[in-house]
Amino acid sequence: MVAGPLSQAEAKSLLASVNYDANVTWNENTHFTKRDNLANLLVNVIILCFIIIGFALVAGVAFGGIRILARRMFPGRVFERAESREFIALHLSEKPPET
Repeated sequence: MVAGPLSQAEAKSLLASVNYDANVTWNENTHFTKRDNLANLLVNVIILCFIIIGFALVAGVAFGGIRILARRMFPGRVFERAESREFIALHLSEKPPET
């Protein structure tokens, strides 16, 4: 850094005395590995979806099978009680009562 008036000859000699040697290193990979590939991510997401769907199907079949088994082993006790079948219905297709 130079401050103050400087002649052109002094500036050129000062500039010539500066030795700059640039060394550039590159530490990053320049190719994609299997881990960094976007297509591999999409394939793994699709595989995960199939696994989750498989678990859901197995759980649904197991739940339905347990209900059927309980209905056959204990008829009228577990799922077919009269108080559990009552529900509120609106009967929208019927005519309203005349008063």
